Amino acid sequence: KEGRRASHTAPQVLFSHREPPLELKDTDAAVGDNIGYITFVLFPRHTNASARDNTINLIHTFRDYLHYHIKCSKAYIHTRMRAKTSDFLKVLNRARPDAEKKEMKTITFSLAELGPRKEKQETNSCIHPENQIMLLMGEDVFIPLILGIRGGSGWQLKAGTLATG
Repeated sequence: KEGRRASHTAPQVLFSHREPPLELKDTDAAVGDNIGYITFVLFPRHTNASARDNTINLIHTFRDYLHYHIKCSKAYIHTRMRAKTSDFLKVLNRARPDAEKKEMKTITFSLAELGPRKEKQETNSCIHPENQIMLLMGEDVFIPLILGIRGGSGWQLKAGTLATG
């Protein structure tokens, strides 16, 4: 209601889709799915000397006004679609199962602990028994390690990575 007759002095505007208005019925006006006609119904109050210039100005700027609102509507719809897409992606990402995170454990020891072992523990070790280092590791664990190897002139440090599996 508010858009149809907001102002009683404004001319009536009619829109017909596909078929031309009755005023153009006997002419060769185009007919089709992509054709629409806008009709302004003007009364003497719209064409009198005081209102004529304003009426002509409004009818001339109507096309630009209409195109502006069509573009704004399209932009609004695209903004809403992008927001919906973003929301759907968030839902999908939350539903995605996370890959199992393997717990990585760091083994620390001092060089003083590298002396000979008295009792033997069951371990999963990749170290030669002569080096006197026994490491407890789980399956599929990669551990960066600095080994102390007893040599003739004291301890020598070697860097490496141990892997089980």
